[in-house]
Amino acid sequence: MTSERGDNLKIIYVISPTFLKSLYKEALHYDFKLQGYGNVTNALKGLLKTNIDDILGFAYVNTRLPSNTQPLEFFIKTCGMLSECYDRPKKFLFALQDTTGLEDIFSQDFGNLEFSFLPDTDVYTDLEINRGIFGSILKYNYDPYRSIVVGKQSESKLKNVEDGSMTKSDLVKLLDDFNRLEYIQPINPYFLNVFESFHMMDSLKRTIEDDEIYQDYEEYNKLYATLRRVHLSIQYVQNDLNNKAALAKMNYRIKDSTPLAKSLPSLELYENLLDSLNDTLEKTSNNLPELDASSYTLAKSIIFILKKELLKVHDLIYTGRSE
Repeated sequence: MTSERGDNLKIIYVISPTFLKSLYKEALHYDFKLQGYGNVTNALKGLLKTNIDDILGFAYVNTRLPSNTQPLEFFIKTCGMLSECYDRPKKFLFALQDTTGLEDIFSQDFGNLEFSFLPDTDVYTDLEINRGIFGSILKYNYDPYRSIVVGKQSESKLKNVEDGSMTKSDLVKLLDDFNRLEYIQPINPYFLNVFESFHMMDSLKRTIEDDEIYQDYEEYNKLYATLRRVHLSIQYVQNDLNNKAALAKMNYRIKDSTPLAKSLPSLELYENLLDSLNDTLEKTSNNLPELDASSYTLAKSIIFILKKELLKVHDLIYTGRSE
C-alpha cells in the first residue's frame, strides 16, 4: 500500500500486518510516500527495488513482534546493509502494543541503523501516528549540519514534535527540504531483474529459453541466471496449478480451501520440481561466489524471497492456502 503525492518524494517505509489502513489514512495529509506492506516478504522485495536515499526511516507497527522473528531480523539486517553508505544511521522505529521480546532485537548488531520504540500503546490514534511514528522519523532526519538549510521557523517547530504541539501542516513543511536531497543508488538495478515480469509460454522449458533476462544473465552472471530460472520455474508452476485448481473447482465443485493434493490427480511431477528448486536454492545459498558485503546481502535477500515464493506454492498444494 502506497500513498503518493508525485515523483521524487521521500518515503517512510512501514511493515504493519494490522494497522496499514490507519497509517495510510494519516499519510494522506503529507507530501511523503508511505510505502507500506502487510508482511516481511513483500516488504523485502519492495525494499530491494527502492532507492535507499529516498527512505526517511523504517517502522514496524503491530500489536506485538511475530512469534518467529527470523524473517523480520533478516529484513532489518538488509536495511542496515543498504544504509552503510551513510555517515548517519537510518532510523528504525518499533511501534508495538506489547514490546515483549524487543530487547532481544536491540541487543543484536544489524549494521547502520538507529533503533527506537514507542512505549506500550493500547490504541494507535491519529495523534500517536502523527506524533509518535511520522513525527519521530521526521524529527530524526532533521540535522542542521546537512547540506541543505532548514528555515529558522521550521527549526523551532521541530522542538515541538515530541510534546505533540507540532501540527500536521508543520510536519508537511519540513518535507520541502528533505525532498531536495541528492540521489544515491547503492544497488545495481540490473540484479533486481530477477523478479521482472515475463511471458508465459506453453511449457516451462520454452518459458525459460525465451526469457531475455535469463539469457542475459546466463551470458554475464551465472549466479543470477540460476536465481532467475528458479523464479521463472516457481511462477510457472504456481500459475499452472492455479489453472488446474480453477478447472477442478468448476467441474467438481471443490471448495476453495481444499488442498490441491486432495483435489487433483498425481502431483508428483510438481512435487519433484519443487524439491529440486529447493535443493538448488540451498546449494546456491551455501556456495555463493566471493562477493563484497553489499552484493552478498543482496544475493541472500533474493534467495530468501525465492524460498518464500516456493513455500507459497507448497502451501497451495498441501493446505489449500495461496498466501
